[in-house]
Amino acid sequence: MVKRVLIDVGASTNVLSLSVYSALRWERDQLKPSSTPLVGFAGESVTVEGCSSLPVTLGEGEHQVTSIVEFMVIDRTSAYNTILGRPFIHQLKAIPSTYHQMMKYLTASRMATIRGEYETLRECYAAALKGTAICATITVEAPLPDEPTRGTLVKEVELVPLLSPDK
Repeated sequence: MVKRVLIDVGASTNVLSLSVYSALRWERDQLKPSSTPLVGFAGESVTVEGCSSLPVTLGEGEHQVTSIVEFMVIDRTSAYNTILGRPFIHQLKAIPSTYHQMMKYLTASRMATIRGEYETLRECYAAALKGTAICATITVEAPLPDEPTRGTLVKEVELVPLLSPDK
């Protein structure tokens, strides 16, 4: 399980740190070469160690969904272990909300929700601003099981006129 994950609607790619890639027991020589550098908002360039397609699983039980996600792997410290950008969001047909610190995503049977932790978010944000990589862990909750579901039709609908027939 990877923690300290940032869902970033402004990121044009999915990024994974080399330390997390190695911790997942993948070898560096399994990376596909990439000559394209990552360019940040301010124009700074980061060398990409390589690319890798890895399975990503969200949720638990009936709320679980797994997808193969393409990551650019970088050897750089960050407040986050991975950044899931627009390609991931679109692939899962997810709906992130930065205001609510949650993301809705589609499973085989319904919509599910992952929620972030506000306290940890603030710590990671502060660490990112200071340029330090030390930050508490962001965990995500399993989707809430009691989300409302739609009812089913019990019998045929009867049309009722709103005006009397003489008008």
